[in-house]
Amino acid sequence: MKRYRWWGILTALLLLVTMLQPVAAQSYYFQVEEQTVNFYIDADGTATIE
Repeated sequence: MKRYRWWGILTALLLLVTMLQPVAAQSYYFQVEEQTVNFYIDADGTATIE
C-alpha cells in the first residue's frame, strides 16, 4: 500500500506543477485600440450581438 501512496503523492505533485505553469502566460499584455459592437434588444426579449 505504501507504493500506491507514493504514486498518488507523485501524481498529485505533477498535477500541481503542470497547473502552475500557465500562470506565467498571464504577463502577456495586448490592447485593442477600438472595437465597434452592435447590440440589439429584440421584441421577444432576446439580445443580438454583431
